[in-house]
Amino acid sequence: MSAKDHRAGNTLRQHHTFRRPAISFALISVCLWLIFLFSCTKQPTDIRSLVPADTLVYLESNDLAATLQPILDSKAFREASTTQPDLTSLKGVRIAVAITGFETKEEKLNDEQSVGKVQPHFVAVIDTHAWNSAANAFVEKNLGSFVEDIYDSKPKLEKSDKDGGKSYTWTAEDGRKAFAVVIDGLVYFANDASAIDKCLAVKRGESDSFASTGKLPSPDKDTLASGYVSTEGVARIADLAALKFASDASDEFEIQSAIAGLLPKLVRESISEIRWTCKSSADGIIDSYNVELSPTVAAELSDSFRVKDSTQNVPFQWVPSGASSATRYNLGEPERAWGSVLAIVQKLLDPSAAGIFKLASGSFFEPYGIADPEKFFDSGVSVIETANFSDDGDRPVMMASTFVDEGKLHASLLPGLRDQKRDGIRQTEDGETAAFQLDLTLVAGESQAIRSLYPYFISSERKNSVAGVLPASVDKNAMILTYGTDNSSATGVAKMFSGKDNASRKVGSRYFVETSVSKSGITRKTTSEIGFVGWLIAQFGNE
Repeated sequence: MSAKDHRAGNTLRQHHTFRRPAISFALISVCLWLIFLFSCTKQPTDIRSLVPADTLVYLESNDLAATLQPILDSKAFREASTTQPDLTSLKGVRIAVAITGFETKEEKLNDEQSVGKVQPHFVAVIDTHAWNSAANAFVEKNLGSFVEDIYDSKPKLEKSDKDGGKSYTWTAEDGRKAFAVVIDGLVYFANDASAIDKCLAVKRGESDSFASTGKLPSPDKDTLASGYVSTEGVARIADLAALKFASDASDEFEIQSAIAGLLPKLVRESISEIRWTCKSSADGIIDSYNVELSPTVAAELSDSFRVKDSTQNVPFQWVPSGASSATRYNLGEPERAWGSVLAIVQKLLDPSAAGIFKLASGSFFEPYGIADPEKFFDSGVSVIETANFSDDGDRPVMMASTFVDEGKLHASLLPGLRDQKRDGIRQTEDGETAAFQLDLTLVAGESQAIRSLYPYFISSERKNSVAGVLPASVDKNAMILTYGTDNSSATGVAKMFSGKDNASRKVGSRYFVETSVSKSGITRKTTSEIGFVGWLIAQFGNE
């Protein structure tokens, strides 16, 4: 652990310690266990008509088998799993997952430490196409065992009649509860009874359904799954994400607090809604995200975030294929793009808050050896790529090329890196950050990563770069292009389908993300083997 990491850890421990939001992904795996040999004896239900209109986050699949099959067909899954599951019983099964609220609790560990836990109130609604007798038999015999596995102890089961159906409540020894209701062949499973009650109110016609909002377009025949995050959902997720983002951004508690307070406000004022669709392609699973921005923010960003001339260099040709991740920013005017971000902050926040954000934003650039972001962008740098050489993100590197004002570029760096000598590696006094320059390319970042990269850069033959693994379907001239390796999802999915003791080994899978900005908002297209649905399943499998 570096001295900086140690200081950051102490700072957090002296105040409040925030864990990553404790969002259980059991709802995704439940659908895999809930469906067994149900025969299709009933007409399918419009799954969107079963959850409340004010749902914060909504996910759906109109054919669970079709959604899961591309994941199981992927090379990564086949390498990680010892078995190939049969999804015949899941064909045509519809599922909707709704997060209806979040509950934040603070648990005191001692006089100086506390842990913030976030629990979403979710409900999974499964249209089994079966009669109540089959659905109830499964809930009693199989779902109970599943809940027992979650709680690591045999829970107490209580049964009762509810709304013409059967209600189930499991209570663990530590007081945690899980709930299920079976009505008309529909299975409702939740970690909060009120989430089911909201759905039942919709079923009785006492409140509006998500279908009535028209917020999510009807899926076409190629759509495997889709989802929606409401304006309020965006705000709540921003609150949660800000905690972790703040703790990663700086080792100063004051800066952490500022980011945790300011970032959610920026997100709320900028992002309206998010929509997601999942499809399959020859290159893998394609997850498309449309982030709707406020008109003012969208206009500001689209005017300054412009793609550079397509004749520029091939992305990632300087990044060895061993990198965990890499991002290329293909911007015509990087300095103008950064200026627009600061301008938006100034418009959305009061002057003092905007000043704090500008100060805090500098800490985002420090891992890349940059002390003054404005000078860095004013140097006229036109090709910017970043990479990381560890799964946990603690070995970042930046490559900046074809700059106009070399003196200004070096002046923007941390002390110790400003020497304009072109020979060898230079580093900061604490030894944590280093840099070297080759022709018109400056490389700076975490010392160990820089030293391992140096021989690669000075070599006359730079083989096995990330550029060589980009699939043909990926737009190499995308505004922002990201490459990464996911070393846990394939194994996590294999554990869920094959059993925790039957996943063969840790398997990595590549993903590629194309991001662009337009007047309508931000669009992101991710191409991967496992996909977003697979990632969700893996979170539970890896617990």
